Amino acid sequence: MSRTFSLMLAGLVLCTSQAMADTLKIGVIGAGKVGGTLGTLWVKAGHSVMFSSRHPEALADLVKEAGPNARAGSVTEAAAWGDVIVLSVPYGAMPALSEQLKGKLDGKVIFSTSNPFGGRDADVGRKALDMGVALADQQYLLIYVPINAFDIAVSLTN
Repeated sequence: MSRTFSLMLAGLVLCTSQAMADTLKIGVIGAGKVGGTLGTLWVKAGHSVMFSSRHPEALADLVKEAGPNARAGSVTEAAAWGDVIVLSVPYGAMPALSEQLKGKLDGKVIFSTSNPFGGRDADVGRKALDMGVALADQQYLLIYVPINAFDIAVSLTN
């Protein structure tokens, strides 16, 4: 099963599990292929999504394509706005992102699609792979139990 399919499956699980519940406000931090796809699926499922990146002004096309419940904002705006926060950034960005989000994730559900790759993410990625991604996420984000999209998808296929 490809990584993209696994992530989309995990996103659909979140959507369908909330189908009978109130709509969610989801802040997507990192609006590339994975974050953009998941956020668009959630908008189409009736949830409100704020896409964010280092350059939110570049997200106009994504917001328009996603639908009327989509908007764009800065990383800190998305973290403050969303009840659920999706982290979909290269793992090498985690140290800077954790500093930027310090104290802004309290009481929120954190859903991470960020997986380290030793080459792309340099020392940060290698360290996370060595210690385990869940432990690295806990250290960077100061949270107790992160939800990793890959773990959800794998548990659904077993």
